[in-house]
Amino acid sequence: MLLRSQTSGYTSTIELLIAIDANGKLLGVKTLKQAETPGLGGRLADWPNAWLQIFTGKSRTDPADNGWALKKDQGQFDQMAGATTTSRAVINTVHDALRYFDEHRQQLVGGDAHE
Repeated sequence: MLLRSQTSGYTSTIELLIAIDANGKLLGVKTLKQAETPGLGGRLADWPNAWLQIFTGKSRTDPADNGWALKKDQGQFDQMAGATTTSRAVINTVHDALRYFDEHRQQLVGGDAHE
């Protein structure tokens, strides 16, 4: 399943393409559009993007809800250097997409693939 999601970053709207498998595991995240500060949050557009790859294999419950935050906010994820606001926005958007997928799984994939 591919979900297109949008969030407000530090200086711009960020659009992401989020790939989730039928079991609710994140396959990958790609930046479709952003205009964040060059050299800081703007690195979000780099491809391949090592920072976005940290989400691969995660799910709505892995980590638990409180883990879906920056380490500096007692969460599980590192931030992009110098881009705290952008990093927070992306983490929240990816978690929201996984939550949306779980809540609408039956309509999206036609059954309960969660095992």
